[in-house]
Parts: sequence; structure tokens; C-alpha cells
Amino acid sequence: MSRKLVFLAYAPSGYLFTCIERILRHYDAAITVVHYPLDPDAPFKMNLSSPKLKFLDKSHFNKEELLAQVKSVSPDVIFCSGWGDAEYKYVCKNMKGKSRRVLKFDNPWQNTFKQNLMRLIGPVYLRSHFDACWVSGNPQRQYALRIGFKDHQISEGGYSCDFEYFHSEYLRNKENKHHSFPKRFIYVGRYIPIKGVDRLWQAFYEFQQERPNEWELWCLGKGELRPQMPEHPAIKDFGFVQPSEMGKFIEQTGIFIMPSVRDHWGVAVHEYAASGFPLVCSSGVYAVSAFLKDGYNGFIHQPDDKESLKSVLNQIIDLDQSQLALMGDRSARLAAVMKPDIWAGIAWEFADAANWPVFRFNN
Repeated sequence: MSRKLVFLAYAPSGYLFTCIERILRHYDAAITVVHYPLDPDAPFKMNLSSPKLKFLDKSHFNKEELLAQVKSVSPDVIFCSGWGDAEYKYVCKNMKGKSRRVLKFDNPWQNTFKQNLMRLIGPVYLRSHFDACWVSGNPQRQYALRIGFKDHQISEGGYSCDFEYFHSEYLRNKENKHHSFPKRFIYVGRYIPIKGVDRLWQAFYEFQQERPNEWELWCLGKGELRPQMPEHPAIKDFGFVQPSEMGKFIEQTGIFIMPSVRDHWGVAVHEYAASGFPLVCSSGVYAVSAFLKDGYNGFIHQPDDKESLKSVLNQIIDLDQSQLALMGDRSARLAAVMKPDIWAGIAWEFADAANWPVFRFNN
């Protein structure tokens, strides 16, 4: 049976395009994606096209026009990215009874004052706009339960990387990395304070000063903190890199590092786990709940803590290459729990009024 799906999204991303392509590949679907203008610090190429796929730039419509666009589609399901956009919420509220309205969010439960306030008003306020939730993982499920959604109305797995692409890089490089493990850390993300990249640069610079070694730090991204990157021969900047061009960097680097002060998920963690990398992440990166087990396939450090990060860097370089390669193999196995095909299946079940998806991570 044919289904119509609408995604009310923020800035488009490469992994979203991959997942949408899988819906179109496997199911009889027509998809409309409403999106914000491209982020200049993450200018992903929108290279997905299909007669059953339509993109709408949100900036071209007011809330009434946007509602009219969505009504004209008569969607079976609307996926709304968060509850922070007033126009998206307006659309969802006015589509009650006409479409299944699914709230997608990655906010983890952190027991803050603001979240406890939402806990009081959410069951009334949010439930008038949404029928179900599609969240990133278990920390987000805990929040959804507290704001009024029932367990059977919540599915995890709201994000997936392009697993096949990144896993193929793991398989291509596995033998070489077992033979000669690359002594290079890789950071992929924006150069902004919340990502903790400035603390990473400081920690790595001091780490090299205190314990000179042959390891390097390769950084892929753009952002306001770029002028703060220290001058050091072991710290290299490659700018923003399209996902399709990641292969050469995956081949030449060994450890993925994400030191965010706070990161509600972090799809790059999934990407590099699928690529067979040992992982170094702060506990503020919530994708670790699915893809990183401390001491098994990498290490967790305290967010915004330079000394904690340096301690992990020292642990890494004390391991031999066979131990590092084994950690990478373990990452690849953990990453396989979520793939675009699984993601597409969850989306399709949400579009079926008879089904409620029940996916959970069980790592």
C-alpha cells in the first residue's frame, strides 16, 4: 500500500538523505522534506532526487502557507524535528486526526529545572501536537516517558549513519590496520565551543609537550574557533569534508575522538564505529549509550575536562596495535545494531496506522 510521509526537518544532512533513499528503495512511498537553509559550517550536498521526493525550503513560507503545503500532501505521517519551531508545531496541531504526528527529538533526560517544568506541562502541551515519539536512544526515551508518552508510543533509533558505506571502509582497511595501526586521532565536527574542540586542541598540545610521541590529531570541520587551533606539526586541519570524501581519511587514521561538552547524540560516533575505529568520547556525547562501552571498544572521559582527556590519550598510546585493532573490530559489531534499512522500516511502521514501532538499543 502506498504511503505519504512528511519530514519537518532542520538543516539537511547526508545521513538523512541516505535514510530517506532507503524508504524510497524498499517501500511505495511519496516523501516531502521541509527543511531549513543549509548550515554554512556543514554544507552537505543535496544530491538525492526522485519523482517521489520533494524538498521545500521552510524560509519560503509563513505558517499558514506551510500548513497548506502539508495539507495538500495528505500525509499518512508527519515527522517533526523537535518542539522548538513554532511553525512546525502549528502544522502538527492543525493536522490532528488527519495524520499520525511523530515527534523526533534527541534531548536526553538530564533532570534539569527546565526539563522538570516540561515534565509538568508536556502531557498537556505536547500531547495536543503529537501522537508518538521517535527518539535517538534510551536517554531520550526516559525524557519522552516523563513528558507524557506511553512506552508503546516511543521508538528508539531516530538516527542512522550510512552504515553500508562506513562499514565497507572498515572491511577495506581491516587487514592493513591489523598489520600497521595508524597513529592518528580524527575529529569530525564543527569548530564551536559546545563541541569541546578547543579543549581537545589544548589537551593534545599539552599531551605532546609532556610526552612527545608520533601520534597526530587530524581535524575535519569548520567554525568560529578555527583561529584558536594551536600551531603544532602534529595537529592538522582539513576543513569541511563531504561524507562521500571520507574514505581517504578513514584509511589513514586510527582513533575517532568526540570531546563534546554536550552532544545530544552524535551520528559521527556511529559512522566511525561502523568504520571500525576505537572511540574516545566525553560522557556528554549520548551516542555512547548505544555505540561505546568504556574499556571495551574505547574510552569515555569527563566533558570539558582537559586532564581527563589527557589521561585517556595516555591510555590509548600505551596500548599495542593488536589491542587497538581489536577495539575497532568491537566497534564495528556494536554499530551494526542500527542501519538505514532498519531506520526506514521504523519510519514505515509509523506510517501504518495499525502499527507502533518498538525498536530499542540493547547493547
